[in-house]
Amino acid sequence: RALLRTAQEIYPLEPEGYHQLGHLALTEQKRGDAILFLEISLGLRPLYSGEVAYDLACAYALNGDKAKALKQLRESVRLGFRDPNIISADPDLESLRSEAGYKKLMEEEFQVP
Repeated sequence: RALLRTAQEIYPLEPEGYHQLGHLALTEQKRGDAILFLEISLGLRPLYSGEVAYDLACAYALNGDKAKALKQLRESVRLGFRDPNIISADPDLESLRSEAGYKKLMEEEFQVP
């Protein structure tokens, strides 16, 4: 944690540092912090923006914000995160599986009913 914080202080405009801080915050059940770090990372235009958007969708879902989670999940697919096996098996997204928006996304993008 300290090393990531140091890297973030030295390279404040490096999106991957914020992405990793977001991961760390999620593992520590600090969902609000995770959302903040991941939003900052996306705003800095990371190289793998689809992955960051996906992680943000997971953070929103775990935080109980289904609407934002679905919006970010759709955005992650648009940005290149296109693995339906990961999306459909990720326990972080369990709260979305019964949502019409989730089902529509899976059908439209991956032909998964």
